[in-house]
Amino acid sequence: MYCGEFDEDAKDYKPFVWELPPRILVNPEVVVLNNDRSVIFHPSTSFGCVAVRGSTALRNNMVHCFEVEFYPPYFGESRSVGVGTGRATLHYKRRKDHTVYSNTYDSLVGLDEHSWGLNYDGNLIHKKIKTCLYDKMSADATAKSEPLQIQVTFDGYSGVLLFHVNGESLGVAFEHIDQPVYPMVSSSGRNTHVNFLWKKSCVGNLQTMCRGVIRRNIRKDVNFNGLPLPLHVIAFLRFQ
Repeated sequence: MYCGEFDEDAKDYKPFVWELPPRILVNPEVVVLNNDRSVIFHPSTSFGCVAVRGSTALRNNMVHCFEVEFYPPYFGESRSVGVGTGRATLHYKRRKDHTVYSNTYDSLVGLDEHSWGLNYDGNLIHKKIKTCLYDKMSADATAKSEPLQIQVTFDGYSGVLLFHVNGESLGVAFEHIDQPVYPMVSSSGRNTHVNFLWKKSCVGNLQTMCRGVIRRNIRKDVNFNGLPLPLHVIAFLRFQ
């Protein structure tokens, strides 16, 4: 089941409670407004990437979806959304003088083994490695100067992470995520506005549970199309 299949009445419009970087009280690089519904990164000046993280973990025995909206203008090295563990980094370390910190603009969502994300330029990021998933993503958004809506789906049964951009499915982005994870958003761009749109968590049906067992017990390099199964079963295993 995809959360995109839910009707409007099934969606929860109450936003996450965002966990902010510890140093936020010293240098307010993130401003949370509208009862956690809106986040503004670097309201005045950007000295590097910072992130926020949802305070509630996405449970393994459920399917979770949430959607955020990035607003133009689009500039900066990174504007990313995804999931991360409780050990994921929310900010880069400060310099020794405790007032000026490293000018590091790499995305914090996907920085290391503790987070997985999609950047606004269409690149997947994990362990700081970028893989192009949707090369037209940034160009389309920039050319149209329109908000960029990104839906994140985490299937806790399968350990699979998927993305939809402006309603278009990008397929399986990451798999074999077997740790408790939380929603994450990060940005290095000055005055980056991000709006929370909705979230939804549900208990999967028997098919979803069986898919989870299968995907967690097959090799990462398996060719689904080569399996001796009906096409509709293969499509279901591939989240198509």
